[in-house]
Amino acid sequence: MSLQFKLVVSTAPVVLTDSNGGASDYELREMTAAGRDKYLDGMKERVQVGADGKPSIKKFDGMQADLVSRCLFNKDGTAVPVKTIQEWPSSVVSALFAESQKLNQLSTAAKEIADESKNG
Repeated sequence: MSLQFKLVVSTAPVVLTDSNGGASDYELREMTAAGRDKYLDGMKERVQVGADGKPSIKKFDGMQADLVSRCLFNKDGTAVPVKTIQEWPSSVVSALFAESQKLNQLSTAAKEIADESKNG
């Protein structure tokens, strides 16, 4: 069996339109393995295990914006700051968060964090 992979970062174009109809171009990018690990380390601090042994989020503040900021870049190649993202409508941030999770295959990682939190 042979595994083959392309060492190309996955991207998706994003266009955000302001209330005046002006559009800005962005790019949603897959994180590197090191960036993803750093993000996941930060997520561990947001998870707590209840008396029932089930994990839950203990701090939501900035959770979605943190991931989006690590993945969303201006046309000049700079990451969009968390503070800026926190000022956007929640529907936009939630949609970008969901796409960032898909792009970085974070559904499996979330389960790993929950399992690790249970084990201490």
